[in-house]
Amino acid sequence: MKEDDDVAAIFRTIELDSLVVPVTRAILVGEQKELYRYWTELRGRHFAPPWEAFDFDRAPKRLVPHFAAVEVRRDPLDFVFVHWGRGRTKMQRTDYTGRSVRDFWPSGIARKAIRENCEIIARRTALCTQNMKLKGTGGEVFDYQLMRLPFSDDGTQVSHILTAGLYDENVIGKAFEL
Repeated sequence: MKEDDDVAAIFRTIELDSLVVPVTRAILVGEQKELYRYWTELRGRHFAPPWEAFDFDRAPKRLVPHFAAVEVRRDPLDFVFVHWGRGRTKMQRTDYTGRSVRDFWPSGIARKAIRENCEIIARRTALCTQNMKLKGTGGEVFDYQLMRLPFSDDGTQVSHILTAGLYDENVIGKAFEL
């Protein structure tokens, strides 16, 4: 399967370059601001709202297809996808619902997601990945913004993390090229 080998070779060459910072309204763009405003409203004075309080119908419609949500499992620590949006399935050609982030391919992106999720657990705060660059064999670089929002079912520990990517048509087109 020459085509599968070509795809695998491209994904092995992907490099990640990003800056991860706590979320503020000032750094967010477009619908990310709306989602953050909704999440902040849900959490009130707590560090995070409960997962069951989140209503996908109140989230910005353009973002919803690109949502991914993980349940945080402990002993051993793992992040299992409980939601994987249609847009992600279309772009990545796989539905990861029910699977661990450790299974995500390419593995470099999985390791990055695990690091960021662990940081959310430790800091109990929302994080924003800015200027993420994926470099494929063609040398093309594209940037997008990714926000990870914590949820807490017991008010003390992070139980779920929602990831919302702000992808424009240019980013999606380049992702398909990879």
